[in-house]
Amino acid sequence: MSTELHHFSDASLNGYGACSYIKQVNDSRKILYNLILAKSRVAPLKKPTIPRLELQGAVTATRLANVLRKELKLSVDKETFWSDSQIVLGYISNDVRKFHLYVANRVSEIRKTTEPKQWNYVPTEFNPADIASRRISAKEIIDNDM
Repeated sequence: MSTELHHFSDASLNGYGACSYIKQVNDSRKILYNLILAKSRVAPLKKPTIPRLELQGAVTATRLANVLRKELKLSVDKETFWSDSQIVLGYISNDVRKFHLYVANRVSEIRKTTEPKQWNYVPTEFNPADIASRRISAKEIIDNDM
């Protein structure tokens, strides 16, 4: 059986968040996906920019991954991170440019436990973490097909 973890992050002016899914493929090639952990936060009253909120969402995904690495009693074959922010992906993969302190600290935290090659782009409409960053009702969460 192979096991993968997929971590998604997103943000909006309302908030930011991340969710982690486990993907398991058994010996008969049956694929199972399950949400295993999610976290969301309301955006600060002093509104930062969307790229900064997206970066904080990526930090949240990294922190979820760290918790899962400690707590899961499974051997994980692959771990992948997903963001719909090209700016955040650029921050994470950049080795040359110096950033302002806010961005530099968060990129540093992300890169302590992940590699830039683990980070990928996902279109917003396919990002399950989009739910964590929006104001939606409980009924809309139940009815959501992500």
